[in-house]
Amino acid sequence: MRKTVRRRLGQHFLIDPVAAARLVDSLALDPGQDLVVEIGAGRGALTEFLAPRCGRLVAVELDYQLAAGLSQKFREYSHVSVVVGDFLKQELQDLCSPGMRLRIVGNIPYAITSAIILRILEPRSRRLIHDVTLTVQREVAERIVAKPGSKAYGVLSVLSQSLAVPEVLFGIPPRAFRPRPSVSSAVVRWGQFRQAEELGADEELFRRLLRSAFGQRRKMLRNGLLWLGDARLRALEALGWDLNRRPEELSPEEWLQLARDVSSLGSTDVGPAEAKDAPAESGAHG
Repeated sequence: MRKTVRRRLGQHFLIDPVAAARLVDSLALDPGQDLVVEIGAGRGALTEFLAPRCGRLVAVELDYQLAAGLSQKFREYSHVSVVVGDFLKQELQDLCSPGMRLRIVGNIPYAITSAIILRILEPRSRRLIHDVTLTVQREVAERIVAKPGSKAYGVLSVLSQSLAVPEVLFGIPPRAFRPRPSVSSAVVRWGQFRQAEELGADEELFRRLLRSAFGQRRKMLRNGLLWLGDARLRALEALGWDLNRRPEELSPEEWLQLARDVSSLGSTDVGPAEAKDAPAESGAHG
């Protein structure tokens, strides 16, 4: 298998078997019902522990040379398949097997952490996935589980905590990867996904509200919601909303309630400018 690293792909390979084993042990896999999709299988550090324990394993790898090496390394496992491609472009439905739980695992490139998290939190994905366990930058892990009122609290916090139950399992130091990233890592799991109908809110509107408000997180809530128009803002105040609060002061449930109340006021055809919440950093690979 090729030893060089394609830095443009953000490859930082996990080399610590103890960390890899600990992550896989935390899954408590059931070979009778678990289908695992591994994002960025790389050189197979996690794959090696996953393969003997699950009913089916799909290793997704963008680098065709690494994928070829994985196919050769795990050729004796008939239930392991290697897919050459970008996870963000894969149709999860095509990777599923009837009657099996879909569990997603990966040491992902940090540069696309936000994109992957947003993908797994999409309504269509949540209907298919049992849980997701990813290695992410420590700072991002802290943001995912951050509490209202803290500096780390933002869009990823609200989405993760509104649409699932996230938890930080354990940390992984830079020395566990080659080449070493400049940041520490942590393993995060999302489980107990909530479906769109359980939210009681228009999910698209909910996400638009978050993007617009946290796009101006230093300002009052009112400033980030000006696109709703004066009439709706006055109506929200009449419903008891204090629009002088800052976005990070609202809990995930309050954000859902805000979406419900805005929706009750009628059409909101004019949308806010997009605003991103998660940083792009150096990457990790399995």
